[in-house]
Amino acid sequence: MTIEKKFLSKSEIKLYYTRDLQKKWFIFWYESKKRIRKYGQVNRINDYDLRLKALEELRNKYLTVSLKSDEFSTPVEEYLSCKDFIDSFTSKKHLWKESTRKLYRVIVYQFTSWHQGKNITNSSIKEYFSALLVTHHKTSHNIYFRVIKSLLKNIEKEHLIKGVSAVRSTKTPAMYLQPHQKRILKEYISNNDPQLWLFINFMYYCFLRPKEAVLLKVQDILFDDGKVFVSKSIAKTDRDRFPRIPKAFTSILSQFKNKPIEDFIFKSNRAYDGHVSKYTFTRRHREILKKLGFNVGTYSLYSWRHTAAINFIQAGGTAEHLQIQMGHATIAQTGQYLRQMGVNDLDKLVEIFPEI
Repeated sequence: MTIEKKFLSKSEIKLYYTRDLQKKWFIFWYESKKRIRKYGQVNRINDYDLRLKALEELRNKYLTVSLKSDEFSTPVEEYLSCKDFIDSFTSKKHLWKESTRKLYRVIVYQFTSWHQGKNITNSSIKEYFSALLVTHHKTSHNIYFRVIKSLLKNIEKEHLIKGVSAVRSTKTPAMYLQPHQKRILKEYISNNDPQLWLFINFMYYCFLRPKEAVLLKVQDILFDDGKVFVSKSIAKTDRDRFPRIPKAFTSILSQFKNKPIEDFIFKSNRAYDGHVSKYTFTRRHREILKKLGFNVGTYSLYSWRHTAAINFIQAGGTAEHLQIQMGHATIAQTGQYLRQMGVNDLDKLVEIFPEI
């Protein structure tokens, strides 16, 4: 049968959308009085503006289509099953350290869940990464790209990711919080999500990173010494460290004194590894930021750790003590960190600078 080329214009491809995100959105056009609908993956997105943007991108994708008399002419694409992709992960996971395994596991789960059991093709991978850029930071996009590419390479299917590449990204540290912002977030989170608020307390008072906090056990709280033991097995720097517990945090931690020492602080009976995922806390915190009107491109869960550093220096703490508390390898690293946060010794200049 002869293939006829038909070029559709924007006026021919209509958008169907509504304020109700529970309803299915789609693009559509008419061919021989028959309505053709395309949903893509837009209904996975739960933000109105982001879903609308994805819907418009879906329309752009279909502006030029090849049609037969009554159907698309679709070539057969090479594909990979979701099971084979998962097997690529399970065959290598024993070679990686725990933190790497967890990162890969999360990405594999999200990638295959997005495909909903359907075959993985070059087209579906391109569509997946296009959607990812709408909902995630560029840095996250690049992490997902490296992980998925390495797993495809492991089973000699790297060509399926052809046409997708890392994007240019400048990693900017999350902005620290002003006192009035701290008060707003503290009031809301402590009342509506006490577990998240406890997690934030560990990040703020003991300068724990999210990965370190979720893997912390009751036995790691050294009550008598006033310290927290962060094992090199979970620390970013592969060195043991012992951040001090400030007095303001001591009374909060007393609730764990009579708990079984092998229990995770953030225990979860539903999680396969016994503790809440750091991504769960990141997601919950991000949702609260959005609800309270914070710019999630500027503020994040890490804002609490950065705020702690700023507050520590403002209270008279030294860079040397901050280095120990934060677990930086060198004092130069701490100095660079503070400069990124906008900390300097120019406060006195504001008062003494002569008038023109």
